Amino acid sequence: MRALATSVCTFAIFVATAHLARADADVARPPAVLDQGDFFSPGGIAAAEKLAVRVHDELGQDILVLTYPRVPDNKVNEFQQKGKDRFFADWLNELAARHKVRGILILIVGNPRHVQIGVQKSLLASQFTTRDRDTLRDLMVDRFHHNAFDRGLLDGMRFILDRIRQNKQAH
Repeated sequence: MRALATSVCTFAIFVATAHLARADADVARPPAVLDQGDFFSPGGIAAAEKLAVRVHDELGQDILVLTYPRVPDNKVNEFQQKGKDRFFADWLNELAARHKVRGILILIVGNPRHVQIGVQKSLLASQFTTRDRDTLRDLMVDRFHHNAFDRGLLDGMRFILDRIRQNKQAH
């Protein structure tokens, strides 16, 4: 009986540890591309992450790209209650806080198709403006509509790098 209790206790600790490890692994550390939606090729992800590292190293800004195949099951009710615009804005803020993004977060969802881009407030003032954010979204969405997902991702990363450089030089 004592051996069974020890086994059950050991199993419970193992399950709890595995759950905590999995939860911690779900937190991406920018700069990164976490492609749970399977939109990008491994080569596209690697190239995008190299560009994100350049933005981080040269300009001190994080870029995190998160993709999902659909709105997660545990968020569907919230999506239905809040509506698309409010839901994605709130979810993006939640993800930015969870992943500790200090810069730009790009959220891409397959169903419903949606691209949401968040920019840290301090960046919006001069280094990456609201207009820049909207241009980035339009550029990526255009490529995605043509099923050029890697191209959209890489063009987007290059746009971020170039625009922050330009805006820093202007100020």
